[in-house]
Amino acid sequence: MERCPMARCRALALLFGLLLLASCRPAEAPDEPTTPQWATYPTAAEALPSAATHRVTGSVPGTSKQPVLYVGSTTDPGAPEQATVWLPGKGRSPGRPVRLELSGDSRVEAVGTNGDTTVVVGHQWQEGREAPFAMVSRDRRAWDPIPITVDLHERSIVLHRVAVTSTGEAVALGVDRDRDVAVALDLAEQRIVDLPGPAAMVPEAVRAVVRVDDRMLALVRMTTEDGSSTVLGYQSNADATSWALSGPLPGEDTEVNGAIIAPYGVVATGSRRVGGVQRPAIWRWLDGYGWEASDTVDMDLSEGSDAAFGAPVTLGKDVVIPVLRADATRTPLMVWTWRSGLPQWFWPTSLPRWNGPNPDVRLERDGQRVRAVRSGWGRTEVGRFDLDDLEWTSLARSEPAVVPVQDWSSVTLDGDVPLLIGTRQRSQTTATGWRTGPHESAYGLDSGSLARTSWDPRQGKDLTMRAMQTGTDGTTVLLGVAEVGEQQGWTDVRGWVRPPGGDWQEATGLDGPRSEQLSALLAVEDGWLAVGVDSDGLAQGRAEQVAVWRSADGRQWQRADGPRLGKGFEQMRATAACIVDDAVVLVGWGRRGDGGEVPLVLRGKGEKWTRVEPTGLDGTVTRLTGCAADGETLLVRGSGATSHLWRSTDGGRGFDEVSPEASHDRIGTVIAVDGGFLAGGERHGHGLAGPVVWLSSDGATWTAVPVVGTTRQQVSQLMVHREGLVVAMVGTSGPEVVTLTNWAELLAQV
Repeated sequence: MERCPMARCRALALLFGLLLLASCRPAEAPDEPTTPQWATYPTAAEALPSAATHRVTGSVPGTSKQPVLYVGSTTDPGAPEQATVWLPGKGRSPGRPVRLELSGDSRVEAVGTNGDTTVVVGHQWQEGREAPFAMVSRDRRAWDPIPITVDLHERSIVLHRVAVTSTGEAVALGVDRDRDVAVALDLAEQRIVDLPGPAAMVPEAVRAVVRVDDRMLALVRMTTEDGSSTVLGYQSNADATSWALSGPLPGEDTEVNGAIIAPYGVVATGSRRVGGVQRPAIWRWLDGYGWEASDTVDMDLSEGSDAAFGAPVTLGKDVVIPVLRADATRTPLMVWTWRSGLPQWFWPTSLPRWNGPNPDVRLERDGQRVRAVRSGWGRTEVGRFDLDDLEWTSLARSEPAVVPVQDWSSVTLDGDVPLLIGTRQRSQTTATGWRTGPHESAYGLDSGSLARTSWDPRQGKDLTMRAMQTGTDGTTVLLGVAEVGEQQGWTDVRGWVRPPGGDWQEATGLDGPRSEQLSALLAVEDGWLAVGVDSDGLAQGRAEQVAVWRSADGRQWQRADGPRLGKGFEQMRATAACIVDDAVVLVGWGRRGDGGEVPLVLRGKGEKWTRVEPTGLDGTVTRLTGCAADGETLLVRGSGATSHLWRSTDGGRGFDEVSPEASHDRIGTVIAVDGGFLAGGERHGHGLAGPVVWLSSDGATWTAVPVVGTTRQQVSQLMVHREGLVVAMVGTSGPEVVTLTNWAELLAQV
């Protein structure tokens, strides 16, 4: 055999070695997941609350040795929420504050007492992780932490109420968000006990707990399969190591605000739905027989609007209960006496009138008098009165805090510049009293911070339900709703258009003979399409129908034929519009002659509309309130149970439910982008809690990206900008805006 030349042999040996080395080398590791990249914007002082705000969440009465105590939180403008307890103090509201030494955002949720022992429980939040805390005091002035050694992070347990047993041991009650069970935590033994419950119900919050002799009664709000609310009662054994169901509180959509031991037994107060309105309700505990609704409340205290009873207190043989009404300027009190068994109504004299609703009133016994804290509209007031003369004595008031941004109504692009519209509720005096309504302000990011900006056009400041879009040719169209006339509830759609490089010009043809509202603005192939509602204003039984406007240039509009009321329908409302498969899809709801409501899906191209009978929706879904589409996939928001998000791949004919990973996760408003969908929301599980951005390539499965922020916030609006995904948030300390700069890379990996 011929031997190879030396050079050739060396080459072959080198090649063989390289092949052997390649065969032994491990496969390259896949690319590491992309790390979210965030850009933050400082919030200018003008966007922050003007003063500290207070939140009162609980209270315990005073004793011969200890003062009345209120608990909750205080938030300074732009600073984290801080757990606080208040002792009585003149000129201060709610009193003399004692801020508990906790890191991050924190809040006291509940307080319990027995003798000289007072215990508080709450939560602290920092960098996306939520953890319960507990503290104890012997004099209500100095507070010591109660170590929690059991790992509540992995079980995502949140604590809502606390009670001190007859032996002085504290038991906290809450909800395990991962396993969807109510739990009791013995703070002395560090022992967790699961409370039994129906598998078809999800516990949301422990609303009240009272000690009866050597047992405890707890009331837990549950969400049922059809999305309604019910309250279940539980009863413990002597050492709270075992719990049993004591039956539901009678009524539909029940809610409890408090419970006490009265001279004639345990009484719980709250509300239940009657005739489509939440009405005040009282329940009594019949030992051994469960709960019964009291028939002493047979009057409509709501006067057509939602109302409820607040947490009750006892004063001798009287039970004093505040009425919480969305439209009440004064604070009516019900005094239910054991001697007569009949309710009596009182309005404390000299009570200063607030030109606005009183969203929260909390009572507490103070000797032979009743102390009250009412809060809302950025202010808090403490007063005291007795049941004989009902003379109101104001003890303390907080400095009113103007909160410029309570929410973001819209985030849009004005050309290429982000425009954020902040809204807050404002009370206005009228000839007949007062009324509330939204007040909006414009904010921008041009200066590198979130700051006020001028309205452009100037007339835009008078609009609500704003919608603004820039077409492919650079034309920008702004539409909104303005009040007309002196009668509240009558509105017209108004608009302005700005050609590329030009000035704003008022649009024409949008006014209508009735009252119109705006639902959506779309740029379509042949111009622009607007969708809204045409109604008889606030008239009782108003006839609502879908309104459609069309325009070729965004300036001259004309009313187009909208969908006609179908057979058997009295009203139709379109709440959102999307483009799917080159067709416009309207979603909303229709009301039948018998008062029932059904979800509505309409397809068309601006002139002729066809109603689609959607299949697959849960039977509890009666309304569709939002939509997003990326061409073929349509996502709609429903008003039924569970996640309320539904997905269709056939133009709205058939739907599948989209459920987040955990029952307490929330997917908010969805927007469609290249490559999928984005949404704001919240994530709860394994100790994580806080705002997230949800990413999905197909609308079916979603991945959460925690939002970076300086304080705990809620995501309100999203918008894609050339610099990234603008995330607009709101919180107790003020608004905050951040940008996710690499959202497209993250979306490509899901």
